[in-house]
Amino acid sequence: MNGANLGIGLRSRYSATEIIKRVSEEMRSRACKQVIKTGRCFSVLVDESTTVSNKLTLIIYLKCMTNENTEPHLMFLQLLELDDQKATTITQALLNCLHHFDFTDDYIRDHVVAFVSDGASVMTGRKSGVAAQLTDLFFKLVTWHCLNHRLERAVGDAADEAQGVSHFRIFMYRLYTLYSCSPKTQKHLQKRCS
Repeated sequence: MNGANLGIGLRSRYSATEIIKRVSEEMRSRACKQVIKTGRCFSVLVDESTTVSNKLTLIIYLKCMTNENTEPHLMFLQLLELDDQKATTITQALLNCLHHFDFTDDYIRDHVVAFVSDGASVMTGRKSGVAAQLTDLFFKLVTWHCLNHRLERAVGDAADEAQGVSHFRIFMYRLYTLYSCSPKTQKHLQKRCS
């Protein structure tokens, strides 16, 4: 743009993806080292998901303070593919991820505050869930059912009970299917919206 010839190195999709991966890995690593260096406490937030190709994944976040006078930050740590949805697999993947970012078992034991997840039984099961396995390893750990997931379930239950909402949902779904299935109706809708 400014007349500098950068060559064709960054024009390749592959090389740009690799550069972004490397930079983001380094940023996360430095942030974790800063947390460890300052001796800050942290919480672990996890959620399960599936990809478009139906692969099981685990999303891991850390909530921690990087400076003394700041609010806690939510930091994306890693997105991991899982072999299965067993609690032991999830626990081991989570611990491996934390170890990858230089959190030792001793540091985790002394500084982890909470483990937050959705209300799935594999996560919050009392006997063999991920939360129970982590509590066995780290005695001070507080396990928490995510407030956002609870709120979503409460709103969903309330919407199911209210008859007017159910009719509105059906109406919106039918309206969506009318306009999403036909290119002709999509053009009409786009023309009217412009």
